Amino acid sequence: MPVDAYEDLIAPLEVRMIRTIARLVRDPDDAADTMQVVLASVWENLERIKRHPNPPAYIMRMCVSKAYDTLRRNTRKRAREISIEEVLHADGAKPGESHSGDCPEGQEGLAQGVMAAIARLPSQQGQAVLLRLVNECSFQEIAEALNCAEATAYSHYSKGKARLREMFTKNPSKKEKVK
Repeated sequence: MPVDAYEDLIAPLEVRMIRTIARLVRDPDDAADTMQVVLASVWENLERIKRHPNPPAYIMRMCVSKAYDTLRRNTRKRAREISIEEVLHADGAKPGESHSGDCPEGQEGLAQGVMAAIARLPSQQGQAVLLRLVNECSFQEIAEALNCAEATAYSHYSKGKARLREMFTKNPSKKEKVK
C-alpha cells in the first residue's frame, strides 16, 4: 500500500478498525488476523475505495464484513471439531456414567469403551478418527497417513464421528445399523 494511501485512508481509522473487529470477534489473535485480512483487502480494492463517496465508511464496512467472515469460519470449525467427551456424552450422560452399556464406568473404562467403539468402525474411518481426536493431526496429515485426498480424509473422519455418535446414543435401532 502506498504510504500516502495508508496515511490518508488507514491511519485515521486504524484504532477504530481494530476496535470494531475486536468487539465482533472477541479474540485478540483472531482480531489481529482479521485486521491483516482487511488491510490486504483494502490494498486489493484501493482504486474502488478511492472512488467511493465515503472511503472511511467503506473501509469500516469491510472491517465488519471480514469480522463476520471470521466468526462464521470459527463457528464452522467448532462444528466440525468434536472431542471424545462430546462423542461419549451425545446421549446426555454425565462423565463417569455408563453409556448405554458400551462404556464401563470410570475414566479407564471410558477410554476402553472409546477404543472399542473406534475398533468397530470401518478401517479408514477408525484411523481417521484416532488420528484426529487422539493424535490431533490435521486433515492433511491424515490424508498422507491414509494415502488419500484431504477431502476424503475429512469424509472418513466425519463419517466415523457420526457412527461413534450413533454407537453412544440410546437409540437401539441405530446401534444395530452400525454393528
